[in-house]
Amino acid sequence: MPRMDLYSFWFKKAVQSQNDDSLDWLSWDKRLKIARGVAEGLDYLHHKCDPPLVHRNIDAGGILLDDNFEARLGRLNQVCTEVKETNRNKVARFLQLTKDSEKRNPAYTD
Repeated sequence: MPRMDLYSFWFKKAVQSQNDDSLDWLSWDKRLKIARGVAEGLDYLHHKCDPPLVHRNIDAGGILLDDNFEARLGRLNQVCTEVKETNRNKVARFLQLTKDSEKRNPAYTD
């Protein structure tokens, strides 16, 4: 398993740690930066790790932020290398339904 240096920063806060239930304190630019950081983290786990890893527990409390609002994935205790067969079947079925739908409704495809 490759070394995952996700905790090399001193994180000051998690997204969920704000006392206020609203997200008024978080500008849209910061939200976009956080979303991009989470997406890059998932891309790393899914495509750059060998074997690919699945996080299985993404939520606000598991997104760690540094002073510059750079996001890192936390709660890695549920990361796994296998997707249960039932989940794999659901994904395959969804992809097949999507493909069939695109054949029937070409106006909805890109």
